[in-house]
Amino acid sequence: MGETQEEIEKNIETMLEDFNQSDADVINLYNQEYRMLKDTVSRISSIDDYVVNLKAYKKLNDKNKFRSIIAIIILGSCFGLYNFINDISSESIGQLIIVFSPLIYYVMLMYENLFTIQKILDAPRLKANLLIGTDRDKLELFQIVHKLENLDWEKDPDKEVKCATARFNLIRSLIRKRKVPYPEGTESSIF
Repeated sequence: MGETQEEIEKNIETMLEDFNQSDADVINLYNQEYRMLKDTVSRISSIDDYVVNLKAYKKLNDKNKFRSIIAIIILGSCFGLYNFINDISSESIGQLIIVFSPLIYYVMLMYENLFTIQKILDAPRLKANLLIGTDRDKLELFQIVHKLENLDWEKDPDKEVKCATARFNLIRSLIRKRKVPYPEGTESSIF
């Protein structure tokens, strides 16, 4: 809220003193959590990208299914007209193979789409498995830090202050969750 980067870093030092934490402990904890959360976020985002690709693939298959039906109609009509003009009473085996090959393609696309839909439906379960054991609050704070770290300097000159503020919030969360007060007044590490 209008603080400079130096003021935020001073607040971090004060907070470390208040919670009786050394810089090295918090840096190690922060780096450990950062790596774990970064890995989780990148895996979740790869699942999201995979789902987007699957949806695009399914849409393309739907268009191709429509095209194969049109191809069946056009080929059947053309061979029917050809047979009528030439006074041929029945279709040849070659004509039937040509007319029904798009039908076989249509059936293949239909089954392909069923598998694709199943993969899309499985994606939330994969994401949920990744989030098991992950602190949602820390994940949200990390995502804010990660997003701010990727800002463009030219578009947002306050990037460093925003990053420092987001890191402060994440560090505060890490310290608070690390220290669990007990009724006797003692504190114990949850790690």
